[in-house]
Amino acid sequence: MNQDKIANTIKEIRKNNNFTQRDLANELGVTYQAVSKWENSKNIPDIEILKLICNKYKIDINELLDNKIEKKKNKLLIIIPIILISIIAIASLILLTKDNNYFKKTTSTNSKFIVDGSIANINNKTYINITSITSNIIDEKKYETIKATLYENYNDTNTKIAESENGKDITLNDYLKIVKFNIDDYKTNCKNEPKLYIEIQATNNGIITAYKIDLNLDEVCETK
Repeated sequence: MNQDKIANTIKEIRKNNNFTQRDLANELGVTYQAVSKWENSKNIPDIEILKLICNKYKIDINELLDNKIEKKKNKLLIIIPIILISIIAIASLILLTKDNNYFKKTTSTNSKFIVDGSIANINNKTYINITSITSNIIDEKKYETIKATLYENYNDTNTKIAESENGKDITLNDYLKIVKFNIDDYKTNCKNEPKLYIEIQATNNGIITAYKIDLNLDEVCETK
């Protein structure tokens, strides 16, 4: 799931419809600041908003992810093929409910952390996108270094999948604001009951404080 492509696509939708960011925000029921963050690749819409965009602007989810929307050069040219476009849009929405295509929220089983993200399976490719992590832990001290790593656990064997940007001289909660993970093609063998988790390591004076944030992966391995 390419965050820059999604940003470009949303910007293209807005310009094609002669919308300001506030206009598009009103259409989608969000704030204009949210639209600005989407277009600047600072965040992506949540799952329900992605579905709304597909429905409202008559595109399928594959086009949204791959940024293959054609520009509207003349509104009169849309009138003739409008029926065909509608049929394609309906078929695309049906695909969202088929066995091999789905969107699901990603959450954490750790009550101290709130994870906002998504797991999507599109044409047998699985995307994992973690857009934000917040914590209710009260810890205002600055750490010399903090790093976040996404791991996969197979039968007690841990494999590093991705690392987020490291932080220096920063508090835990401030660091969590910059943690993001974007996996474009996650491959797993569900027979091994894989688990995903994020490990946070904060270091001060050689002492490491570690947090483990387990992620729900039921949606990826549920029976289809």
